[in-house]
Amino acid sequence: MVIDIVHVNHLHALLWSPETLTAALDENPKLITQKTATNGYTLLHCAVHTAITHQEHAKLNKMIDILLNSPHLDLHLQDHRGNTAVHEAAAHCNHPIVAKFIFPAMVRAAAKRHFDFTTKNKEGKTILHLACLAKPSEDKHIINNVSALLETNCDFARDTLSASGSSALAYAINKQRYLEANALLDAGANPSIFAGHKRRKPLKDIKYQLKKLENYLLNPEFAHLYESFLSHQKQLKQLQEKIGLILSQAEITKNTIVITQSVRGLSLFSWLPKHLQFEIIALTKTHPLCSKERAEVAASKIHDRYLSKENLVRPNSL
Repeated sequence: MVIDIVHVNHLHALLWSPETLTAALDENPKLITQKTATNGYTLLHCAVHTAITHQEHAKLNKMIDILLNSPHLDLHLQDHRGNTAVHEAAAHCNHPIVAKFIFPAMVRAAAKRHFDFTTKNKEGKTILHLACLAKPSEDKHIINNVSALLETNCDFARDTLSASGSSALAYAINKQRYLEANALLDAGANPSIFAGHKRRKPLKDIKYQLKKLENYLLNPEFAHLYESFLSHQKQLKQLQEKIGLILSQAEITKNTIVITQSVRGLSLFSWLPKHLQFEIIALTKTHPLCSKERAEVAASKIHDRYLSKENLVRPNSL
């Protein structure tokens, strides 16, 4: 597809008002696919940046609706950095107007148009990665950016890795985006999927951050931040426990299949007390051929009936 090149100021000028934008699109409907020469922005890219400075939010939302409802809209158009307009909105979710209004509207439109959420920019990041990396400067502006994707009920590439091997969950934890991290885990994100630096693995990163917080809490120079540090510590420990339970359940399911096939020596359960092993064997051997579904049912029973919290994860696996 041939895309016309225009000046960035020309596109920004069209975003002065809904009337100006409508008139321009009526005259040239394909204007919405034209890109700027300097950075490859489309009208929708420009609208994201306009949102940061635009004071009349009602007008801005109306212009976003006009663009998103255009029959000529192509949300896969990328700028010079490989960002689609949805990527650009995700990257600017540190701004409350973008996070609250613009990004959710774009995500809904993308889902309706069967947008490929695995699309990466030139840095190898998806929309979800960027949304988890965007951190507002003030706590009062904190919004769960992942919720906009969850509400679409579409495949938003929750476990896709970036070029550096990080998952969205790893980014959320590293940037202390607790709402996003919990939402991802609740949506089924796999905390074991990671291929980046080992220190950035979700559980290792949490341990690293908790260690830093302990040092800060012991330092009188940071006494004025004591309450904030305690809040971070509490949320990190909650995430640590949640991830530990998720990994434990996955480990139990896997080993339920192993023990059902009588390969008991390789099972996680081999290091448990003998009386628990016999009870588990009795439960799982009721299904000679253990499917994943049956294993999950059996694992749930094992989880609830036989294993105490300290036995949930392999030794040293955290």
